Amino acid sequence: MQPQGLLAEEISVKLGAVWIDVSDYEQFMYELLDIPMYLRRDSYGYGEKMTVDYNKISGEYFIKNKLAVRNRVLLNNTYGTKDKIATELIEDALNQRISTVRCKIDDGSKNGKYIVDQRLLHCWPGRSRI
Repeated sequence: MQPQGLLAEEISVKLGAVWIDVSDYEQFMYELLDIPMYLRRDSYGYGEKMTVDYNKISGEYFIKNKLAVRNRVLLNNTYGTKDKIATELIEDALNQRISTVRCKIDDGSKNGKYIVDQRLLHCWPGRSRI
């Protein structure tokens, strides 16, 4: 006797599930953030590509060249901030790490002061589901 099959909406997957192929995470990142073609793994041309790699020994994901496109609305505003862009947040989510975003405030001192951005503490975990 077979158990009843699940519907797609009954399946929940967190970023970083090891049974999902790295190329799927890469494609998700490329499409979500509209990464330019010349930075994608399968594109031709010179220069370092933005790729997702997985180290089987340490069990960690790493986004190579994650800072290559800092000045894009999707990376800085829609899915990230000027202090921690979306590719950094995705890398944290892949590794099941809680992202802490600190922003600089002017407190009158020479170097300013960094505080934890409380607005993002409740926002990002909800975005880490596919």
